[in-house]
Amino acid sequence: MSFTDQFYKSFDPEAAHDLHVAFRDALNFVRESGGSSYLNDEAAEVCVARHVLAIARTGERNVRQLTNLAVAHFLHEHERALYEATLHTRKLRDVRGAAAAEHP
Repeated sequence: MSFTDQFYKSFDPEAAHDLHVAFRDALNFVRESGGSSYLNDEAAEVCVARHVLAIARTGERNVRQLTNLAVAHFLHEHERALYEATLHTRKLRDVRGAAAAEHP
């Protein structure tokens, strides 16, 4: 059973349908915008589903609002992760460059 199947079961059928629509729309937007280009499909699905679920747990049921917030949270989370990975890579290059300069 997939992650998304599991979380739909914790809502009534109408809410589950709305969550599914929001999940599908948010995932499509993220994929089409290239926001998930560095993730495999399953990882992107889990991330988007996690955001939809977290927002739905606050009581939000408007499909458009669920979709927009899930996309915003996804992009924010992954922009930050990419930024931190870039900083880490730069630090590694600086350390390696300094080590290489010390031991020619």
